Amino acid sequence: KYCRQAGVILSFEQGDGGYYSDGFKTSWQYGTPSARQINKAASGSKAWKTNLSGNHNNLELSYLYSPCFDISQMTDPMLSFSAAIDIEDCGNGLCDGAYVECSFDGKTWVRLGSTGQGTNWYDSTHNLWNSEGFTRWHVSSISLPQPGPGETTHFRFVMSADPGVALEGIAIDDIHVFDRANRIYPASGVTATTRDISGSQRTD
Repeated sequence: KYCRQAGVILSFEQGDGGYYSDGFKTSWQYGTPSARQINKAASGSKAWKTNLSGNHNNLELSYLYSPCFDISQMTDPMLSFSAAIDIEDCGNGLCDGAYVECSFDGKTWVRLGSTGQGTNWYDSTHNLWNSEGFTRWHVSSISLPQPGPGETTHFRFVMSADPGVALEGIAIDDIHVFDRANRIYPASGVTATTRDISGSQRTD
């Protein structure tokens, strides 16, 4: 395994990016999505999805693992990615769901963020994603915890399913680990400027 460079958007067009799947009855696949609803990547033609051509598995508890990232020099590290989701929603009960976990040693994992945090981060009171038919590609992002000295950061996408209904699951593309230290602020003290022109004259 190798550490990927942070600050670069990974679109998976040149390969699987060093990501790999594991777990029980895993349906994660790398390639071109061709299911009924999720049938394209967020950018280009390649992505990771739970079963590129159909639905995830019943009783699945699977993981899509990232390579390591060295974010130790970042002030405000962030994880951002594009997702398309079609996961069974049982209302107050919990049937199927997807979420993200983080680790500093590749052994101990903790769930990353909770509902209401970040941008488009989890859509259920169970602190996971389980929206049916949310197959429009959209960006989700969350702050990453700071690692300790000498530690690197890993994360994994988790797909958990019961033995009942299986939908298309979740697709992931355009993963971006970056430093949000320099934020964009609204302008202040703005002065409007006008200039007269005539005929076909152009003025910058």
